[in-house]
Amino acid sequence: MSLLRGFTFILVISVISCVAQVRSYMMSDVKQLLEDKLTDYNRDIRPMLNQTEDLILDIHMEVAAIVEFDEVNQKIIITAPMILQWSDESLVWNPADYGGVDELIVKSRHFWTPSVILTNTFTAMTPIGGGADIDLVIKSNGGVTLNSPDVFSATCDPDVTYFPWDKHTCTLLFLHTNPYTNHVILRTNSTKAGTAYYAPHRAWDLEDTEVKISAGGAHYEVSLHLRRRPLFVIVNLIAPVILLSFLNVLTFLTPTETGERLSYSITILLAIAVFLTIVGDDLPKISSPMSVFSYYLLAVLSLSCFIIFATFYSLNLYHMDENKEVTGLWKSIAILLKRRYSVKVEPDSSEPPDLAENKLADVDTEKKVTKGPFDFNSATEAPNITWKELSKLVDRVCFVVCLAVLLLGSTMFFSLLNAAAF
Repeated sequence: MSLLRGFTFILVISVISCVAQVRSYMMSDVKQLLEDKLTDYNRDIRPMLNQTEDLILDIHMEVAAIVEFDEVNQKIIITAPMILQWSDESLVWNPADYGGVDELIVKSRHFWTPSVILTNTFTAMTPIGGGADIDLVIKSNGGVTLNSPDVFSATCDPDVTYFPWDKHTCTLLFLHTNPYTNHVILRTNSTKAGTAYYAPHRAWDLEDTEVKISAGGAHYEVSLHLRRRPLFVIVNLIAPVILLSFLNVLTFLTPTETGERLSYSITILLAIAVFLTIVGDDLPKISSPMSVFSYYLLAVLSLSCFIIFATFYSLNLYHMDENKEVTGLWKSIAILLKRRYSVKVEPDSSEPPDLAENKLADVDTEKKVTKGPFDFNSATEAPNITWKELSKLVDRVCFVVCLAVLLLGSTMFFSLLNAAAF
C-alpha cells in the first residue's frame, strides 16, 4: 500500500514538472517567434490569405463614464474602452516550435489594425486608438485583440420637451473606413454596451444601452438612453417661479392707499423675466421641440403683464373724480358684483369728517337696498356706487380670476410632466 502511494506521488510530481516545462518559455523563444512573423509581413495588406474573403471584425464597447452632456451645443462626451477582435491568418504558429509560446503582447505599429472611426463625431475623425501605438494580444491560432480606452465626443439631438424630466437617446455610429470597407464585416455578440465599470454621473442617469449592427455589417451603432436628475432644476428654477407667480396675484390684495401696488407688480414681472432668460440659456436654441416649461413661463409672464394692466386700470378707477357719477354698464356690473362681494370703503382722511360720514351712511343704506332683488332701471331702488368701491370690486374679481387661471395652468403643467416622467 505504501509502495502504491509512493508511486502515485512520483507520478504527480512528474506531470507537474512537465507542465511547468511546457509553460516556461524563454525570451529567446519570443524574439524568434516575433522575428519569424515579421519576416515578409506587410501591415498595409488585409490579413487574409484569400483576399476575396471578408474579414470578420468583432467589436464591443464598455461605457466607463459620461463626461459631459451639453444640450445647448448638442454634444455628448463619454469615456469608453473599445474592444476589437479579428483573425490574422498570417500570425498562426505552433506553440511547440517556440518553447510553448501561445500568446504574444506586442505594439500595434508592426501589424495590421482595423481603422474604425466615429462618424458623428463632434471633433476631427480619428480611428479608434487615435493612431497611438497600443498593445495587441495575439494568440497562436491567429486571434488578435485590441483594447483601446478612448474618449468619444459625438453629436446628439436632445429632446427637451419635458424639461427638467427630459429623456434623451444619443447614438454613436461607427464604421470601418477605406480601403477595405467592403471586405470588413462588423459583428457583435451583445445587444447592449458593457457597463461593468460605469461611474454614475451626478446630473444624468444612464437608464439603458442598445447595440446593433446595421447596413449589412458596415455600421456599429451604440445608443445611450439618458435621463436628467431634476432635483437641482426644481429647487433652483421651478419652485421660485411658482412662488413668484402666486406672489404676483397678491397685487390685488395690496391696499391701494399704500401706493406700492404698481411697483410691486413690476418687480415680480422683472423677476419672472430673469428666470425666463435663465431657462433660455440652458436649453438648445431650436424651435422643435420646445420645452413645455418655456410655454409655462411665457403664460406666467403674460399673466403678470395682465396683472400690471389691471392694476393700472384699477388705480385709474380709484382716483376718478368722486363728483362724477358711476353710470351705465359699469354701474350695472358693480351692482351685480356687490351682491356677491361685500366691500367696505374707508373714509378719505383728506375729506372733511362730515362729508366722510355722509358717504359711509350712503354705503350702509346701499347695502340694505342690495340685499333684495331690484330693478336696474329703477332710480329709487338702484344703490349709489362710488369709484373707489368699483375699484375694489374690480380688484377682487381680478384676484379670483388670476388665481383660478394660475392654479389651472400649474395643475395642467405638472400633470403633463408627471405623465411624461412616469
